[in-house]
This record gives sequence, C-alpha cells and structure tokens, in this order.
Amino acid sequence: MVKPELIIFDMDGLMFEDSEVGIIAAYRAGMFPVLIPDMIIPHEEVRKLAFREMENLLEVKQFFKAMFENA
Repeated sequence: MVKPELIIFDMDGLMFEDSEVGIIAAYRAGMFPVLIPDMIIPHEEVRKLAFREMENLLEVKQFFKAMFENA
C-alpha cells in the first residue's frame, strides 16, 4: 500500500466512480479514477484501471485527512 504522503497528483483529476463505464471514462480522460464498488463489482480488467480502490466514502475521508495532515 502506498502511503498517502508519497502520492503527488492534480486534485482536479480525481474521479470517484462505482461503475465500469465511469472508471473507463475517467481513465481515458487522463484522470485518476477512484473505484468505490457498488452492488455490481467491476471486472478485473476495469479494476486495474483504477488509481485506487476504496470500500466506501468513509475510507475516502480518511485518505484525504491523512494526506493533508502530512502536507
């Protein structure tokens, strides 16, 4: 697992998605797709396109909190 303080990216490029179509679109647009799976789990090929996979929005909150605390 990569430590949040080691990740450098454009904050405008994050896209939070729960669908295969959304992950593919974000990836093709040059963004950093973050997968938060819904009831239908995307196929493995699509999951590999995700910059990060998180279980829920609480995990997203913790990620940002840790990232900004270490900035």
